Amino acid sequence: MHGQRATLADNCPRTVATTALALSGLCCLVSPLVLRSQSGGFFLSFLFGWGMVVAADSPMFSSLVAQSAPDASRGTALTIVNCIGFAITVVSIQFTSWLSGFVQVQDLYLLLAVGPALGLLAQLGSRPKLAPAPTGPKS
Repeated sequence: MHGQRATLADNCPRTVATTALALSGLCCLVSPLVLRSQSGGFFLSFLFGWGMVVAADSPMFSSLVAQSAPDASRGTALTIVNCIGFAITVVSIQFTSWLSGFVQVQDLYLLLAVGPALGLLAQLGSRPKLAPAPTGPKS
């Protein structure tokens, strides 16, 4: 980042990651409607869109970590973040598989909305302050 203040350009990965999290959470919430839909084309389009937003946040979070971590520990920070991401994925898959014995498959993905919701809370709570717009001389 430029000095101590974030600029709009520095916020691009944060904005993309936050948007992707919000859209992923929205997909979780509307999944019961889509899974009950009789339209195969709509279902496939939904899955394609959901896949895009789910895949979009990971590289953006890596970019945020790379921007924020000190040079000496940047590689370690990226490794830790990726390990945490994979661990969350493994636990989510295992939990969802276990839960499928108790919940209708159409409603199963509603619970996955908790992850994006927690991520959004963390992201929105850690927003950097934008640099003030430059002001010219007053006439």
